[in-house]
Amino acid sequence: MPVPATDLITAFRARGMKITPQRQLLCSLIEEAHDHPTVETLHLRAMQKMPTISLKTVYTTLTELAEFGLIRLVPLGTGSLRVDPDPTPHAHLVCRDCGSIIDQPLEPNLAPAPAQAEDLGFIVEERDVIYRGRCAACAKKSAAQISEEGDVGGHA
Repeated sequence: MPVPATDLITAFRARGMKITPQRQLLCSLIEEAHDHPTVETLHLRAMQKMPTISLKTVYTTLTELAEFGLIRLVPLGTGSLRVDPDPTPHAHLVCRDCGSIIDQPLEPNLAPAPAQAEDLGFIVEERDVIYRGRCAACAKKSAAQISEEGDVGGHA
């Protein structure tokens, strides 16, 4: 579940950090971001409301929120880091065709780390579970194209 903008702003205040107009805008945009935008996409959205906001400010603010544990910056293999407004453990379903990203709850009893990691003294602090495939719309479109190609080939 995404963290409300008010909670993001409260986190800055709790650490004695100023609530700048840039931070306030980014907190609002993060709350509205249900599409796992790239950092650059979030910057473009911010520029529509505040043309002078810099990409550096966006990266800095997002990094701070990620360090607070209120958002996640995830590399999903689709280019730039993606902004995930839901910090709770979940997997990502990434469509190879259209690039859409769908959150998928993880089984609560899924082991948090392989036993070997603990045996090696390795402390797992986070995990990323990514499934790649095709979303329902792309799978349907692909099946329709295959069907059409079969029909065309049968009429030759």
